[in-house]
Amino acid sequence: MPVATRLRSLCPHGGSGLASSSWIDGYFEETNLAPIRVGDPAQIKLMGYSQVLRGHGDSIARAINVSNAQPNDQGVATVNPIFTSVRLAQRIPVRIHLDQIPPDVILAAGMTVTVQIDPGGGRDRQDVLSRQ
Repeated sequence: MPVATRLRSLCPHGGSGLASSSWIDGYFEETNLAPIRVGDPAQIKLMGYSQVLRGHGDSIARAINVSNAQPNDQGVATVNPIFTSVRLAQRIPVRIHLDQIPPDVILAAGMTVTVQIDPGGGRDRQDVLSRQ
């Protein structure tokens, strides 16, 4: 099961529809993306809370910013390799929609969470390419 363990974006939306409009951006290594699909169930563990929240994959980002790349005169990124002998996997954002938020859990943007996705476990699972 792919697990994202870095800092996540937690985006709560106030009002009565909190769960219907709240999501987490989990950053997964590109080497773990192949089995993940929209609709796959996710477990979310908030730092500081014992409850495990439930959600599902909502989307996978199509682009990321390469911090050490500068576009050339044709608009194509020219990557300046920092590590000549080490290749590091990029982290790709996967948006996780929160299905339910317990009333005693207080959400704030920028909270740290651990996200675990169960590939193939979603009933409404869709091939990501079909959502374009």
